[in-house]
Amino acid sequence: MRFKVYRLRRAGRRRDWRDVVNEPPQIGELIMHLVTSRGRQYSAASLRPTGAPIGAPSIPDLYEPVLLGVYPLALRLRGYERLEDDDGVRAVLQEWHCELP
Repeated sequence: MRFKVYRLRRAGRRRDWRDVVNEPPQIGELIMHLVTSRGRQYSAASLRPTGAPIGAPSIPDLYEPVLLGVYPLALRLRGYERLEDDDGVRAVLQEWHCELP
């Protein structure tokens, strides 16, 4: 299903709503799937841009997503995002606010 997605956290820290809505949303098809890593399965949510190649996600996947709320024209998911920086790879908390375009 097609959604506009706003990322509510940066590096695991909550962003002000004003900053979130002033940044352009990512638009694409929201899909849920299973990922296998080191013999274990994890659920994941991906936002695939419409008209883009299959392997090109617009934002990092959301692992182990949990549905926080369903609203008349939106939903909110919380999970973990893979973050790569100078210290290496780690998982940080991330929330997506998803609205119908």
